[in-house]
Amino acid sequence: MVQSDAELTVAQRLGQLLDRGLLPAGGPAEAAERLIERLERPARVALLGLPGSGKSAILNLLTGAVVVPETLRLPTIIVQHGAVPRMLCTLTDGRTETVPGSDLNHVLALNPALVTLEMDLPALKVISLLEVSAGPMEAEQRRAAIWASKRADILIWCTTSYLPKEQQVWEGMPDVVKDNGFLFLTKVDLLGSREAAAGMLERVEMRAGEEFRQVLSISAKQARAAMAPGAPVDRELFRDSGAAAVITTIKS
Repeated sequence: MVQSDAELTVAQRLGQLLDRGLLPAGGPAEAAERLIERLERPARVALLGLPGSGKSAILNLLTGAVVVPETLRLPTIIVQHGAVPRMLCTLTDGRTETVPGSDLNHVLALNPALVTLEMDLPALKVISLLEVSAGPMEAEQRRAAIWASKRADILIWCTTSYLPKEQQVWEGMPDVVKDNGFLFLTKVDLLGSREAAAGMLERVEMRAGEEFRQVLSISAKQARAAMAPGAPVDRELFRDSGAAAVITTIKS
């Protein structure tokens, strides 16, 4: 069955124009090819922030599964779609080793610099995730943020309070990166009450609101409690945790 023009996606329409030679060679045609590639692949999301800022919890929330154990000390990780679970480990000497399965405990002995984890999860057909591991110093975070910005379409800065050194890193990023940057205030359940969490969010928004596309608060702990195994999702708790807003924002 032939699709009508109204049913075609933007990528399909551009592809037809290229196939028919209706776009001028050079710049316009190359730009169209880049746009098609961008539209047809999953959106690349990078998770940045200080150690312990809740990046793994956000990654697990966005994938809908416990992909990265929050207790493991891991290098930078890319999580993307693949038909067969496997882990591609880039070693410090540049070699790559493949480890079958998805248990990240099995790669620790290799001491990899980067792990690309492929899994057949529905969410990964829409997004791929890059969790960046970097030390707490401002210079380390800056290098990591610049590196990730070249490999992602969306950047998420995870923080528990948005410290001055975090502000310095993000404020130094190019405006084109900030246009697709989000700040997630994580672990708000540790603040003790809704009033305390709301107050922290207000203070962070005052410092960061103009630097990010959006500032959201999220309690991954509450989100996990709302999705207890073997029980229906507690939609009210899930919404109150901030998880529903986070997922809607990133996947829209």
